[in-house]
Amino acid sequence: MEKIILQSRTKPVQKRRLFIAILLPRNIRLELNGISKRLSSESPELKYEKEEKLHLTLKFLGWTDISPERISEVLQRTVLNAAPFSLRFANLGFFFSSNFILFADLEKSEPLFNLVSKIEEEMKRLGFPKEKRPFKSHITLARGKRKPISFWREIAQKISQKKFPLPESFSVSEIVLMESILEREGSRYKILANLLF
Repeated sequence: MEKIILQSRTKPVQKRRLFIAILLPRNIRLELNGISKRLSSESPELKYEKEEKLHLTLKFLGWTDISPERISEVLQRTVLNAAPFSLRFANLGFFFSSNFILFADLEKSEPLFNLVSKIEEEMKRLGFPKEKRPFKSHITLARGKRKPISFWREIAQKISQKKFPLPESFSVSEIVLMESILEREGSRYKILANLLF
């Protein structure tokens, strides 16, 4: 008797590139985008973030096959007892080595720190590694790549000499689970879940 072996036709699990963030009110995004527009003519070597993409990252999850529904369910527990709070801007800042990041820095906030700590603990239970670096609350405005550190140091000094009025503050009453979709022109973001508190 001939033995027939049936091959499994199970569909592969789709992986998504995800992160958890706080979205900014439109008026705040427009003010920050105004800084980028003023700088773009003087520092064209930087690639400036589009206004609609400006956000505050709380945790980057990376590529994962854990469903957004499962992550959202866990995040809902995270914000269960959270209360709305405000965040205030501090100044412009920079990270640079061979690459460069220009960002809007935020003042330290205990409610934000506590929220991020809870997110880290809950995501760890789902299998996401805990972030080793201390959390730095910042909103990326522009990026630069593959230049000597001396070049970026000069750019940072040039920007530091200028006065750019930052927005004062904004209120936070939700976090979002976002998907970063990589395309030829760059990444675009898609909201997968809004979690209010």
